Amino acid sequence: MPQKTISISLPALQPWAALTFAISFASGLPAQETPAPPAELAGALYLDAWQIEKEFVVSPLALQQWLDLGITTDSRLSPEERAALKPKIGNFLALKCPVTIQDEPIEFTLDRIHFI
Repeated sequence: MPQKTISISLPALQPWAALTFAISFASGLPAQETPAPPAELAGALYLDAWQIEKEFVVSPLALQQWLDLGITTDSRLSPEERAALKPKIGNFLALKCPVTIQDEPIEFTLDRIHFI
C-alpha cells in the first residue's frame, strides 16, 4: 500500500497549542495495517549500599525471537497463561547480563515479573 504524505503549515502558536493540534490531527489518520514491531530488550542496573538490582523491560512478543513462548502478535494472554510463562521467562532472563564483583559472579534472586 503506497504511503500518503501529508504536509501542513502551522501558524505561529504557543507550543501547547501546536501539540494539541498535532495530536488531534494524528488521531484522524488511518491506523496501520500491520502492527509495529515489538520493542527491543532494555535493561538497567540499580546500585545502592545494600543491594544490586537488575531490571529487564521487554515484551513477551519480543522475547519470542529468543525463547519459544507460543505467542503471536494476535495473542491475548489470560492470567493463567501469564502465570505459566513467568517461570520460563524468569529462567531465561536469569542467565542474561551476568554481574561480577571482583571477578566473582553474583547470583540474583528473581523478585517479580509484571505484564503490562
